[in-house]
Amino acid sequence: MMSGQLGTPAMDTRANQQAVISFLEQAGIPFERLDYEPIHTAQEGLEIARRLGSFCCKNLLFKNRKGEFFLFMIPGARRFPSGAVARQLGTGHLSFAAPEEIEELLHAFPGSVGPLGLIFDRGPRVRLVIEESILREPFIDCHPCDNGCSLKLSVQDFTGRFLPASGHGFITFRLPEDA
Repeated sequence: MMSGQLGTPAMDTRANQQAVISFLEQAGIPFERLDYEPIHTAQEGLEIARRLGSFCCKNLLFKNRKGEFFLFMIPGARRFPSGAVARQLGTGHLSFAAPEEIEELLHAFPGSVGPLGLIFDRGPRVRLVIEESILREPFIDCHPCDNGCSLKLSVQDFTGRFLPASGHGFITFRLPEDA
């Protein structure tokens, strides 16, 4: 549940963060952690990635009219043309998931959405969709359901170990050149 203040979670973000970290440790997935004051822009995320020596991903949770959820991972410096991507993937119209849906599915809030929250998606109900250029990067950084922390993971460990352990696969897509 969101509090009355925009972007301020009423959920226990520290408990969610610790659940993600425990999941990674139990799965034997190495990571590097960086804590900082909460960030709210993609530009701030790019700076965090520079400090970590990783690739910044923008993570967006969308749903279509059928009620299907899609978590898109795109390069942090790119924009997301939802109409073009929906046509490419054949999903139908895409709109942002509501804050309550983000909390329910990923135990996150707008600004802290990330693929590590997939450990909370029991179903699974969320399909992960990764922009193909990300898979060529050695490292990514992700929020552990808290926009005051990032975890650096190898892309190989993320796709080959984390996703299977969380019960999720992924599909890829290509952003239009002008995005």
